[in-house]
Amino acid sequence: MERATNTTTEPDQKYVRQRDIIPENILETPITLIGAGAVGGTTGFFLAKTGFDNLRVYDNDTVKIHNLPNSIYRMIDIGKPKVIALKEIIFDFDGLEIAAMTKKWDRMLVEGVFICSVDNMKTRHDIWRTLKRLRVKVPLYIDARMGAEVMRIYAVDPLKEEEVKLYESSLCPPESVHVAPCTAKATMYCASIISGIIVSILKRKLIEQEVGVSQQRKPCAKEIIYDIAGDDFFTR
Repeated sequence: MERATNTTTEPDQKYVRQRDIIPENILETPITLIGAGAVGGTTGFFLAKTGFDNLRVYDNDTVKIHNLPNSIYRMIDIGKPKVIALKEIIFDFDGLEIAAMTKKWDRMLVEGVFICSVDNMKTRHDIWRTLKRLRVKVPLYIDARMGAEVMRIYAVDPLKEEEVKLYESSLCPPESVHVAPCTAKATMYCASIISGIIVSILKRKLIEQEVGVSQQRKPCAKEIIYDIAGDDFFTR
């Protein structure tokens, strides 16, 4: 995506504080983010701030007043499509132009990393079925779920059967999912925590795929469950 031009800055110095943590060559990885709500919008913002500049975001919803306390959106964004508001916020903060798609993911463009941050199991099933058929084009699939103060993240290499089996075991039938009351769905601190973990997982997985696990301290987790209220953290 295009970056804003600013002759008063030194482009080579922009990411100097993270250069030994995040290799700049992975920042051009194509990323498709499906869902721009509390988790998706914050994740998109964090990805852009980290320097990932090939970002395409899908969502057909608009910003409503009840979205403001648990997302990055502003008062001036009320009524706007979420992806348009996110596009403006990212440009204002970091000068990056993302591809904002004001519709559901259309299954037409499949390349690079996919991040699923939708809020219902049926859509999650539909997305996974499509990507599984096209798995050779997807080096990494991340599924992020949040309910109240509990978060769950799956990081899947679609070509690794062990990871696929673990992920598919989490895809319960849509009709069996317990729906939390509207007053116990999301908070900004949970959205920020899960989004930060997503970006960290993405970075680690891309490095693993590029240089091998042997240069990492240990392989990245395939499943993370964090209950903030109970202070319980589980990985495998």
